Amino acid sequence: MGNPAEEERIFAAFLGNCPMFAGSPVTTWVQPHKDPPDIECSLQDGRTIGLELTNWLDEQQISDAKREESLEEPFRRALHVVPNETEHFRLVWMCVKNRLRKGDEPALIAEMTGLMAYLDKRWETEHDWQSPQGFVWNDFADYPALARYLVNLNIYPRRLRRVAAEPAALGWLTFPYPGGAYSPNSMVDALCVNINAKTAKYSAKRAGSVAFFLLVHFDFKAYAHNSPVEAIGFGYPEAVAEASRRLGGATGVFDGIFVYVDTADGQKSFKV
Repeated sequence: MGNPAEEERIFAAFLGNCPMFAGSPVTTWVQPHKDPPDIECSLQDGRTIGLELTNWLDEQQISDAKREESLEEPFRRALHVVPNETEHFRLVWMCVKNRLRKGDEPALIAEMTGLMAYLDKRWETEHDWQSPQGFVWNDFADYPALARYLVNLNIYPRRLRRVAAEPAALGWLTFPYPGGAYSPNSMVDALCVNINAKTAKYSAKRAGSVAFFLLVHFDFKAYAHNSPVEAIGFGYPEAVAEASRRLGGATGVFDGIFVYVDTADGQKSFKV
């Protein structure tokens, strides 16, 4: 993990949730200057043990999500100032193909405002548009800035026509929420990959430690950017159990492997 403050927070939360993880209460613990371990504990029974911490993440998913966010955010920020003064449109989802160049914001705003006004006027004569599914627009021939950046627009109608006295909403020119079909197997895979990386990295315990444990942490970073662990009839206990089955007891130098889940309701600590 490499962040001492975050490691301290995670271990304190795990210890509060699972105080007897090592078979005896922890009396004191420190973060040694020399790694490993990330955490060194003195136990009530006289033993000194070490813990290595790592994250339960799918790094490729996070990289892809952040790349998408970095592409979308300048458009969202630039167009957030445009009020929705259309009579018929509630929401517009953009599909962009290029990064927004600095200085193109005024042209983007002017052309998007003009296009929305044009389409709004056409609404009454376009019966194919008038369904809850809305319609897709990809003709930007008269809008060079939009043509440079957009693949298409998904335009969704209001349930009721806007009246003049209704406040004009902001943030209606935006992007779809991330999501779609997934399998929790991808996060079981990620758990196994992260554990295997740590068992491959260490071949011996630190001198002075009679036991060495691994603590794998699932946090809000994974919750925000990775596909869910949970599905129908499947959750964190099942994911850890499946990882245990796949690993087949291959824990390497570690005397025990634990998983701590910040985001779980109910049980938060699990043993692999």
